[in-house]
Amino acid sequence: MLDTTSIIKQRMIVFIKKQGMSLNKFYEKSKVSNGVLGKKGGVSEETIVKFLELFPEINPTWLMTGQEEMMKQKVVASDGDKYITIHVDVFNELKNQLNVKDCQINNLINKLSN
Repeated sequence: MLDTTSIIKQRMIVFIKKQGMSLNKFYEKSKVSNGVLGKKGGVSEETIVKFLELFPEINPTWLMTGQEEMMKQKVVASDGDKYITIHVDVFNELKNQLNVKDCQINNLINKLSN
């Protein structure tokens, strides 16, 4: 087996650089040992976990396989000058709950009207 840098490490480096962060700053913030991403070979589970904890917005599927988008899908909603960013799955679940409540309210209005 060839002793080369893992593709996961390469994706980590791409993401870190895309964030405008130096590798040294990454090591400092994540508590990953200095130089780990530059070494040949694979990456430990501990390093992956620390990476994902530091960057919760990254899509783990992309990190591990290169499939899907680099970033988790998010929805941004605003209320005047206030903004919130949530994961699209959370948004869809909240939207479904609101639709159920709307149906319940409409049913109650119809019952009261009769």
